[in-house]
Amino acid sequence: MSSAQRNFMDTLIFERKRLGLTLQMLAQKSQVSSSLISKIENGQVNPTIEVASRIATGLQNTLASMLSNEQTDEVEVLPADQQVILRNEADTHIRRFSSPIDRQNCVEIYQETLFKGASIDFSHYWAAEVFMLILSGSLSIETDGSLSHTLTAGDSIYFRENQMRNLTLNSTQTCEFTSVLHHKDTH
Repeated sequence: MSSAQRNFMDTLIFERKRLGLTLQMLAQKSQVSSSLISKIENGQVNPTIEVASRIATGLQNTLASMLSNEQTDEVEVLPADQQVILRNEADTHIRRFSSPIDRQNCVEIYQETLFKGASIDFSHYWAAEVFMLILSGSLSIETDGSLSHTLTAGDSIYFRENQMRNLTLNSTQTCEFTSVLHHKDTH
């Protein structure tokens, strides 16, 4: 188990208890089954990107803070081989944490790859402002079922807080992009 995975597990347990949430209550808030949350807390499974993000949101937290090792160095170098990488269950979405992971940081920067034909639900980030820059490939973004945008290399898009309740990303070809999440209300 990596230190980031251990930090996620420890923070999950601590925050759930601090907030007075039962497994069932957190399951309802995060839309993740209580049995899966229990397995994550017990170190039996590692969460996917989606599950980890939903749990963090259910705990009114950021994913970065859940993975934090609470380093406080003035300058922090993040060698590529030490950056946290999460994948979804189907291995069609890869997220690399490119920003420092600490509890005080309200900005998260990710390098992401979404493989051809893949689709991800991005709506669990509704409480954050999100900026995306397409580096290569193309990405179709649907919001609320009514707005659709197709972005290609060099294009960018910005979502204000609370505008992402029904956001889906679909790749028509393998797409690499940078996403920046800004959480205004962090611990």
